[in-house]
Amino acid sequence: MRYSTNEDGIGYKPWQRSKANGERILVYLDGVEVKEVLTVDTLKGYIKKAIEPVHVIDVNGEQEIATEVLRGDVTIKFELKAKE
Repeated sequence: MRYSTNEDGIGYKPWQRSKANGERILVYLDGVEVKEVLTVDTLKGYIKKAIEPVHVIDVNGEQEIATEVLRGDVTIKFELKAKE
């Protein structure tokens, strides 16, 4: 299963559907919840996340969020957001 906040990413449409359904996607790596996740792939066993504290770097003249890729046992849980 793959979810991504990147509009050009393979998992963008599933992420959009979950967001539209009011679901919060919780991502775990080796049983520990991970925050600031941008892409998650349970089949390939990796997450791409923003480096914390979140900061922007210059890549070939473009501003991008600094990221890192972590590998391991990746699981996803879904939780309905509380209504405000």
